[in-house]
Amino acid sequence: TGVRPEKNPVFKDVMGLPAELKDAALIKPVSATATAEPESFNGIHMSIDMNTETRWGSDREAELVVDFGAVQFMEKLGLCIWRGSSGQRSTSFDLYVSQDGVNYEKIFTGDSLNTSEWNILDCGKDVRYVKFHGYKNSENNWVNVFEVVGYGKGTAMVTNLK
Repeated sequence: TGVRPEKNPVFKDVMGLPAELKDAALIKPVSATATAEPESFNGIHMSIDMNTETRWGSDREAELVVDFGAVQFMEKLGLCIWRGSSGQRSTSFDLYVSQDGVNYEKIFTGDSLNTSEWNILDCGKDVRYVKFHGYKNSENNWVNVFEVVGYGKGTAMVTNLK
């Protein structure tokens, strides 16, 4: 007919996404909150926008809470940390999970990898909320997270952070 269909503005080109965001078992968050958001151009919503070129950043110790909208089984959790693959920079953090947003269970304490932007952790629990408590990184007091995602049963993601 010569008339082109209107392009869906929500559609993202999956060819350009990293494998961690193309996994068939990917569980996307629906909202996020933070205890600090000093830069509007690195806002909290950027930690769940499925874009590894945007990030949430805090210049001090802070918490990021991600809501997946409903309790779901999470085989693994994925965190994409800024400058993670630099070979020099790691971020100190605790990771908690919760079904109700009130009672949290700590599942990780330590440092992110400095050899990979994506940190994949085992979870194996029913989860709705994930709380990332960032302390600082190995270069300064900043905490920067590109993305927080979950993976259900049958994920192809391999645990690299223990």
